[in-house]
Amino acid sequence: MIFSKKKCLQYGHFCVKLSQENDSRLILFDEIKYIVKNTINPILSASTECFMYSDGNTYGSFRPENYDILIKYQKKYKVDLEQNVFSGLEKFWGGGSKYEERGTILCIADANSILNELFFKQTYDPLFICNIGSGKSNSLVRYAKKTVEKDSSKVIFILRKDGLIHLPIFLSKSIIENYIEMALDTCQFSEKYLRVNNK
Repeated sequence: MIFSKKKCLQYGHFCVKLSQENDSRLILFDEIKYIVKNTINPILSASTECFMYSDGNTYGSFRPENYDILIKYQKKYKVDLEQNVFSGLEKFWGGGSKYEERGTILCIADANSILNELFFKQTYDPLFICNIGSGKSNSLVRYAKKTVEKDSSKVIFILRKDGLIHLPIFLSKSIIENYIEMALDTCQFSEKYLRVNNK
């Protein structure tokens, strides 16, 4: 696994892993509950808005109308953060083919309120992923980049529909380097992790 700081600075985002597994189908439910409690819960608690996007015109077999926390909002769904969005919904947040085939969720929060050493200590292996969005989710990536450049105090997290393996983090290019260094200093690392192109 290779990390390129140069590319992260160029594109304005980086990722951390939420599990040591490389396949969401291998994550056991006990680990899903741990990740939801220690990483997803703090993200949602710090978020001012969350939206769920589809990768096409439908969500496949997933039925958003079956979830009280999802409110139809234009062509996407808004997560009702006033409700209890954690208890009993671990499989929803877990995503991936083993749990719930939900859409991709975008969370907007204040960077200083969530991105700290305690947060990154719960994650693994900072890395760069180029192809975060596909199909209609490309609009999600464009929105994320536009939002953080418009307001440099914001951070956007992408909870991918394929499960809790990679967590993309979007930040303004004016502040992202500080948070990359924080992640590199405090994340947990696998034996195969490599750090390159950092100048």
